[in-house]
Amino acid sequence: TTSVLTPGTAYMLTVQNVKDLYNNTIVTASIPNGVYPPSTAFWIKADAGVTADANGLVSEWDDQSGNGNNMVQPAGPPYEPLIVTNGINGEPLIRFDGTNTYMYANSSPSLAITGDMSIFAVVTIKNLNDSGEICAKTAGPNNTYPAPYDYTIQGPSQIGVATQLRLIRGDGGTTTNDFGSVRATAVPTTGVPHLLDVVMQGTNVTHRLDGAANGSGAPSL
Repeated sequence: TTSVLTPGTAYMLTVQNVKDLYNNTIVTASIPNGVYPPSTAFWIKADAGVTADANGLVSEWDDQSGNGNNMVQPAGPPYEPLIVTNGINGEPLIRFDGTNTYMYANSSPSLAITGDMSIFAVVTIKNLNDSGEICAKTAGPNNTYPAPYDYTIQGPSQIGVATQLRLIRGDGGTTTNDFGSVRATAVPTTGVPHLLDVVMQGTNVTHRLDGAANGSGAPSL
């Protein structure tokens, strides 16, 4: 466990005075821990920065990027998600019910990404009929229009066709001329954890599902 890392800084991890099962002291080792990306806008994880009550309901989830884009849910139950301390492989997770629970961060310049961007998320999908946001900055009526991005799963209950996983880019406008999207080839299966990521570089968007290519293209109306 460490304090929040400083963007753009290289770190060295040193392990010392640790004994093995036979009480032998392991040789001290120092290894580079990589460079923390200077352009990270937002980073949340379930084992840090979580404020929950005695029932496990989460009212705040702090951004670990150093930008202070902390997520909150001031309305309380039934809108607060639940922290599960022994979720995936013994690690904690935050559980949203797929109906009412959500969290948001206040608008900030670091979140208003209009150019190249990458989104990585570990999620378990409850169902594919309804729709759910993975990561979005939106505007317009009921905050339903990308301003400037919306990484989302859209189910038949919203769009009337088969479920889609899409990255939508737009300027907050409400007409079809104001936004475009790239749809992933496949949607994740329900009930099991998946690693989802989407990268936009220039005018090209690339989706991946569990590390495998999952469709690409330029945002279209």
